[in-house]
Amino acid sequence: MTAETREVAPNPEAKKYNFNVAVILIAGHPGTGKSRVAELLSQDLGIKSVKLGNHFRKRAVRRTGTGVTGYKERGLEEDRRMDNLQRRIIGMANPNNPFILESKLGGLLVHQMREEARQNNLPPPSVVTILFKADPDVRYKRVAGREGITKKEAIAQTINRQTGDLAQWTKVHPALIQIGDPLDPDKAGFMYDYVIDVNQPTAPQVEESLRNILLKDNYIEDPKAA
Repeated sequence: MTAETREVAPNPEAKKYNFNVAVILIAGHPGTGKSRVAELLSQDLGIKSVKLGNHFRKRAVRRTGTGVTGYKERGLEEDRRMDNLQRRIIGMANPNNPFILESKLGGLLVHQMREEARQNNLPPPSVVTILFKADPDVRYKRVAGREGITKKEAIAQTINRQTGDLAQWTKVHPALIQIGDPLDPDKAGFMYDYVIDVNQPTAPQVEESLRNILLKDNYIEDPKAA
């Protein structure tokens, strides 16, 4: 990984698994718990968790002084640069050095990469994509608790971010004009390998469920169970 990403170090005492996939990509709106689940999965699988969003926000603040909502001031080049970075990271990934990638646009990018590989008779990227879904009210409450703000403030903040994100993403990826929000399971669920409901379960329960899915479908293998 580059210095432009944030990595969560794996637990050296974690159970050892064999990996048949290079990237476990987790996406979802704010408040779906994807960061916490990614960290837990990283610890249990003994692999790194990479989050590009932190780098994205820090650069936006440095360049515009307006944080994640400074779309007009920031322009489109930063978004294209981040997309290209993600494509390189995913395309170069190898199951011998697997990692978890938390990415809002990752599902769309992988969908595009798979289609490009199919059209050119090339192997698809070694990645499994997971979208977390939760009702808006559940997400608002989680954001409020995490940020230490009122629910009303969380609603305004979340809607503002989602609206700004989609407007910016659509400029970079015109296909979203037809698809809509790439994190909406009803509109974009077809782009992901799995859509997981995270309304009720706790983060540890979601992580355990996800780990069992990966085991059942042979993305990872427990050598002791062989």
